[in-house]
Amino acid sequence: LKLASSLDGQMALKSGESKWITREPARFHSHWLRAHYDAVVVGRRTFQLDDPSLNIRHPDFRECLNKVVILDPNGTVLPSLAKSKLLKVRPPQNVWVVTGLSGDEILAKDLGIRHLKMALKPNRTFEIPALLKELWSQGLRSLFVEGGASTISAFLASHQAQRLHLFLAPMLIGAHDGLSWTRDLPSHSLSEAL
Repeated sequence: LKLASSLDGQMALKSGESKWITREPARFHSHWLRAHYDAVVVGRRTFQLDDPSLNIRHPDFRECLNKVVILDPNGTVLPSLAKSKLLKVRPPQNVWVVTGLSGDEILAKDLGIRHLKMALKPNRTFEIPALLKELWSQGLRSLFVEGGASTISAFLASHQAQRLHLFLAPMLIGAHDGLSWTRDLPSHSLSEAL
């Protein structure tokens, strides 16, 4: 998992504004990290708010072409994918969109992307171990999760993260106007803390 946060644990303003919490050296190192994983994983909201390219822009890895996985339980990103930066910097077969069982299979096929449909938990999120098993069957052996608070929290809560690359910026945003990267972690007592 990789995330950038203020000293008080906020990764964005409530509006979604997050550019730029960290400075150029942290972003440069993030591109170096991306080059060491099969795919970058983001959630629907990160894709829709940022329209990221998620490619590798590090001089040591100019020829490295990574893959991207978008977690989209409701299947809402498919219509906006055609004009996205993701498909401008990589072939469509290097993009996976994971939706609930109601995702638009025809649109995904027209775009040339890979579409995975998975059952959702009652809270409309994916079962992370089942997701990882499915992505493994697709040939993805290592994932670099750069999603937002919900995506990061889902991997942490399911104990499916091996490393946390946490870039701390020397600033305070404040919980009132910020978006905490741990907001969805269920800790009801200190004994449950990760």
